[in-house]
Amino acid sequence: MFVLKKLIGNLFMPLSLISLFLIGGCIILTCSRKQKTGKLIIILCTLLIITISYGIVPNMLLYKLENFSQPFVVATFQSEHGEILRNIKRIVVLGGGHSTDERFPCSSQMTQATLIRLIEGVRIYRQLPGTKLILSGGKIFDSKSDAELMENLALDFGVIPEDIILENDSRDTEEQACLIASLVGKQPFILITCAAHMRRSLALFKSRGMNPIPAPVGHLTFEDSRLSPDDFFPNHRGVRNFEILLHEYLGIIWSSVRGRIQ
Repeated sequence: MFVLKKLIGNLFMPLSLISLFLIGGCIILTCSRKQKTGKLIIILCTLLIITISYGIVPNMLLYKLENFSQPFVVATFQSEHGEILRNIKRIVVLGGGHSTDERFPCSSQMTQATLIRLIEGVRIYRQLPGTKLILSGGKIFDSKSDAELMENLALDFGVIPEDIILENDSRDTEEQACLIASLVGKQPFILITCAAHMRRSLALFKSRGMNPIPAPVGHLTFEDSRLSPDDFFPNHRGVRNFEILLHEYLGIIWSSVRGRIQ
């Protein structure tokens, strides 16, 4: 089921769909008399990839998704929820993928998402004495888990070994929520993941009866961004942002259909 979910999810990504339709359009043009249909498919695919590459609409929607939760600032949270902050003993960092290659340092083997989540986890850990890091993420088509790799880098950052708890069996966010529930119980904890991923993560964790406090990182869209020469040309960032947006909403729909979230 997990592999099938990954295959279907990748199939519905924009570049996969556009590629399939382009191939279909070329086949129709080459092997069929329906020339208008083939040309229409190719024209629509071309317009779609240009629209996505400029990223104006995807970025607006992604900005809304990323701002579902506000960034976690210790001083601000303390002034507003001091009692809750004193009860926080766990900081959960959700892994975001890696590629094991022992030739390279841990930071190079991690995806950008995993690295920035871990850095934020260590940063907050240092600001909240007495807390422990729960590093979450299992082996997905790899010999090592996200959690193991994050642990190695966290130790390099000076985190005390006794302050690290590994959850290295999960393969996706739903499994992370299921396995972490036994580690945190009903106690409030800080949940760290990418801003675009936070809405779905919160829903899955809360559905298990947990009380996560969001600490989103890795924002890709910004309110005060100014125009630059790059904005007048198609670029990979628009495609990337659209894929992230689509991935998250497909995940929300999938979890809702299966009754995992409300």
